[in-house]
Amino acid sequence: MNHSIIVPIYNVENYLKECLDSIINQSYKDFELILVNDGSTDNSLKIAMQYAKQDSRIIIIDKPNGGLSSARNAGLEFIKPLREKLQQALKAKTGIQTLSEVNSFNKQKKNIDINTLNKHFTFSKNLIKTDLENVNSILLQEMPNDHFIQFVDSDDMIDINATKCIRDNESELTIFQVKSTNEKGEVIKNMLSEQFHYVENYKNGMEIAHIVLQRTGYSFYFAYQGGFKAEVLNRYNLRFTHNIMHEDNDFGLILCMLSQEVKMLKDEMYIYRIREGSITSYIDKKTEIPMPKKLPPYLQKVRDKFPDLTYLKIRGAYRIYSYLIIYLNIYKFLENGGVNSWVNKSYYRLLYTWLNQYRYIIELLDENEKRDLLHILMHTNEKYLNLSQNIDKVLSQG
Repeated sequence: MNHSIIVPIYNVENYLKECLDSIINQSYKDFELILVNDGSTDNSLKIAMQYAKQDSRIIIIDKPNGGLSSARNAGLEFIKPLREKLQQALKAKTGIQTLSEVNSFNKQKKNIDINTLNKHFTFSKNLIKTDLENVNSILLQEMPNDHFIQFVDSDDMIDINATKCIRDNESELTIFQVKSTNEKGEVIKNMLSEQFHYVENYKNGMEIAHIVLQRTGYSFYFAYQGGFKAEVLNRYNLRFTHNIMHEDNDFGLILCMLSQEVKMLKDEMYIYRIREGSITSYIDKKTEIPMPKKLPPYLQKVRDKFPDLTYLKIRGAYRIYSYLIIYLNIYKFLENGGVNSWVNKSYYRLLYTWLNQYRYIIELLDENEKRDLLHILMHTNEKYLNLSQNIDKVLSQG
């Protein structure tokens, strides 16, 4: 078994069974299904446990709520080869070595002692419990070779041949088409064809990414619409960025650039559900949402800085902050990977437009993020020099 399907779960009791049924009934059967309960407060965990009792392929990770990125990343750290490695370390009462820096070419390692492992992780037959919101805060393991990863969101479904499609291609990265549906199952649109129609004949990830960077202003996403070989992540210690929205943008583009072989297929294998009452539906209708009694920490940070904002505007502000972090992450990868010549004028135009229009977002950056932004501004041409100096003042005031 060298194929892991990872499903992050948070308060989806009305949709989870349909999602899980679409996975366990795949025509390709030889996979494990990792369900990551991200602090659900409804019956989602109970449903997951019921399925785990009936199907030995299912492993459950139960963790505090940390968001979609943290749930997907937790699943990666507990795919079968890595899970067995951890269990062996616990049984032998020894520590393990783990990578020291996420999303980096740095291969330096650090030791995690047995006391730390015992403190934060408990294993039973098909259940792993952790008190860590972000598992990567202590655990960042090298991925095994020849092991496939596939993500499915817990309110969506996949075609019966989706996993077989990934395995038949045996590519480092396989991307298939997505169709979005409403709650009645009615198809609304094909989501990926618009993004990839002009690159469908390219096989190399760098070629694809180059075109994306030139034509779409860094708009690229990948998480659930295909699968990839786990070893690709090792080339950059790649994981989803913690605590941002649209986390599949920088992850997807960097994954694509790291992949030496990419297959883009016209088959619609993923069914993306647009839920009535979702945040997206409220935004589309321009309807305000009452402020929740409790906000997740990353949104509470925005409210603390800007207490007069409504809930949707708080989310909007954090979305802008997230895009800024995504741009910084992509720039960092390109520069450290020796391909920063790809960073073209459109990138700077986009960056400065955002910073001019939403300058207040700078207040949400931590010191390292501010330093990274200043580094980019120092490499701009004279056209943006005055703006660069103005933003420099804002950043220095912090």
